[in-house]
Amino acid sequence: MSKNSKQLDIGSAYDVSYSQCANLSAQLRVLQQEIKADYLFIASVDEAKLATTQLVLCNAEVVENFSYSLEGSPCEPLLTQNVCFITHDLQQSYPENRLLQAINANAYIGAAILNDDGLLTGVLVGLYFNAHQNLESYKSTLLSFANYTSVYLQKCFFENKSSSQKLLTDAVESMAKVGSWQYTVLTDELYFSPEVYKIYALAANTKINTTQAIAHYAGEKEQARINQLFKRLQTLGLPYCEDFEFVDAKGRKKWVRTSGQPVFDINNDLTAVQGAFEDVTLEYELKAKVENKKNRLEAILNNLNDAVITINKQGVIVHCNSTALTMFGYQQNEMLGISINNLMPEPYASKHHSYMRNYEQTGEAKIIGVGRQLPARKKDGTIFQIELSLTKAVNDQSVEYIGVVRDISEKLEAQDTIYNLAYSDLITGLKNKRWFERECRSLLQSASINNGYIYAALLDMDKLAQFNFKYGIEAGNEALILTAKKLSNATKGGYKLYKSGVDSFLIISANISNELPFLEEQQPIIDAKILALDNFSHKISDLDVVLSASLGSTIIDASKDSYESLFNKLDYAQKQAKKLSPFGHYFADSDALKRYERTNKIHYLLINVDKSDELTLVLQPQFINENTFNSAEALLRWDSEELGVISPGEFIPLAEESEAIIKIGDWVIDQVCKLLHQVDLLGKSTCIAVNISAKQIVAPDFKQKLLASVQKWQISPTNLVIELTETTLVSDIELVKETMLELNKMGFRFSIDDFGTGYSSLSYLKELPISELKIDKYFVDGIMDDDDSSSKTIVNMIIDMAKALGVNSVAEGVEEIAQFNYLKQRGCDLFQGYLFSKPLPVEQWKDRLK
Repeated sequence: MSKNSKQLDIGSAYDVSYSQCANLSAQLRVLQQEIKADYLFIASVDEAKLATTQLVLCNAEVVENFSYSLEGSPCEPLLTQNVCFITHDLQQSYPENRLLQAINANAYIGAAILNDDGLLTGVLVGLYFNAHQNLESYKSTLLSFANYTSVYLQKCFFENKSSSQKLLTDAVESMAKVGSWQYTVLTDELYFSPEVYKIYALAANTKINTTQAIAHYAGEKEQARINQLFKRLQTLGLPYCEDFEFVDAKGRKKWVRTSGQPVFDINNDLTAVQGAFEDVTLEYELKAKVENKKNRLEAILNNLNDAVITINKQGVIVHCNSTALTMFGYQQNEMLGISINNLMPEPYASKHHSYMRNYEQTGEAKIIGVGRQLPARKKDGTIFQIELSLTKAVNDQSVEYIGVVRDISEKLEAQDTIYNLAYSDLITGLKNKRWFERECRSLLQSASINNGYIYAALLDMDKLAQFNFKYGIEAGNEALILTAKKLSNATKGGYKLYKSGVDSFLIISANISNELPFLEEQQPIIDAKILALDNFSHKISDLDVVLSASLGSTIIDASKDSYESLFNKLDYAQKQAKKLSPFGHYFADSDALKRYERTNKIHYLLINVDKSDELTLVLQPQFINENTFNSAEALLRWDSEELGVISPGEFIPLAEESEAIIKIGDWVIDQVCKLLHQVDLLGKSTCIAVNISAKQIVAPDFKQKLLASVQKWQISPTNLVIELTETTLVSDIELVKETMLELNKMGFRFSIDDFGTGYSSLSYLKELPISELKIDKYFVDGIMDDDDSSSKTIVNMIIDMAKALGVNSVAEGVEEIAQFNYLKQRGCDLFQGYLFSKPLPVEQWKDRLK
């Protein structure tokens, strides 16, 4: 090879080697700190003198690469000299250079990166935002790093030029990191980079001189050789790059490759020598093991589960492993030398040669470097599916293609099985809820674009668990299968049926409708077809059985609803239908959905309602006679900023479905204790009753929080009456009883609210520390009704029972004087209702109490 061809070869190879510059980022950051540059970059230079940055640091951070022409830039002198610098007025010197203006650079220092023939292949450049008078002092450091970069690129180049794919793989695996060193002549100081210390097996920054460094070379012969090269470098400026036997500080034998070259100042005086230092032990070991590894590689290839086939440019098979022979049914002497077309079915076989010609001419390939599923053909003609990964290998002047082939027949069968398990119901064979979600989301997306509407329904079988218990699981499964078949017939045409959960079915429009009236007109028809009695009447094991189901349906505006809201509304409609079972049916129309959305909004607002400043108390006075009251019942009011006034009858049941009822109850207790404290400061004494929910009184910390509020506001427990309903008492009678007895010993009193409407039991009334029974308004309303003698009888019984137990009786909802007179005559102790007073705001109640 001529020198010129070698130069061109190295230059082109450097284009590849420069891609490795990212690996120099750590060293470049150190260099940036040393020369204090605002911008520091390495750029490759092509034959057209175009520089392309490979690694750019701005204030130690990697930034985006860019390209520029050396001509007309501060780097142009580097075409003929090793280093140059401009200390100030950089933009004025190059007013046409937009790159300098964009970076706002005002000072420059640059060094040439040369190949081993002295040709410029790249530049190392530092840019400064401000003028910098000390740039000349950085020349040696910058040039040293440029030389180091050159050596590093040469290493990358020679590794990339490995003659065979296997040797290339081995070289990559054995590649060692390269360190740098520098010897300063004036100070007689030797500098090692951290990587050199690692090779020497010395602690980083260990002080070491040249004599100590040379002493690690193995034997007098090696020491004399490196000593001679080192002295020639200092005296004659002759660079070197050679391999040596070496012994590190831990006594381990190694091979090292070291290079050195001189550093001159502007007066051409030698100021330093520097070079690269690399542990190449593995490279030497690998050379001795090449043949062994070739044999091992062959053994590995033959033991792979995948077939490995190598073909030449003409498509002839030149190598294959034993797996390939087994997979395609050939003997080795049969497969080697035949065309790869023999392993392909039509039309792939006849098109293969034209495809290869097109690739050679254009370089465009659809499969090289990309895994692809294809059909393949065995020797006996059997067609099967494979996954092929193809790689192009260049060895010297020859080109080969290596294919890795995997038989995926079993994999595809397994995928089909997994797919069916994932998206189908095993009993009915219908697509399941997961598939419903996929199709529903797609349908919603299309409908939202077209402002369309979708019908959806959720059907749940009634009491299927009881049917299974009575007739057995197999009978239940058969019933589901027969039901699914009949529902499929009922929903033919414009609807799709899915299985959801154990005993539920989902139905959705197969098509989008832009006409809401049409869908509303069709909805009763399809609902009636779905809920038809015949759909749930079956003959199972000679038994005629009739099941039932509940159906919730709605129409979704795709422009406003998501999949999640659709399913929530279906769930709401289905729950409403369940209340009407068997064969319950509920269509969630716009009014129902408004109620549903209001309920959801209340649920959401209840989460932090105790911290919202939207809750208030009103007091319902309790009278001894027409004009005198000495107690009251605290009632809760909620004026929501978002929804306006929300009645207790609406939000209390919703709060009881979550922990919100406990937070609200805690808030009420604290507010009542605060009010009793304020009244006490006015010199008045009164009692206030507070309603406590079942969830609150059985909470583990109820007693502690109650006592904390009482102590906080310094009130007497006797002034706080805890009202419990009969339903609350029986929720957990033993736990409630224990809590009541403990609190009663501390002075708290208890009232049974709405007495007579729950599950009354004389035994618990006798055992619990009750101080009053409250007669529900329902019975009070019936006192004067001549047609309702039962109400009067129950009222009399409650008053008599209160007297027998030695507790007060309180009548709620007294609104007529006749009711009051009767209750008073029967001996009722306290009265509350609109006849005496409406519930009063706190301040009005205080005034009236005065």
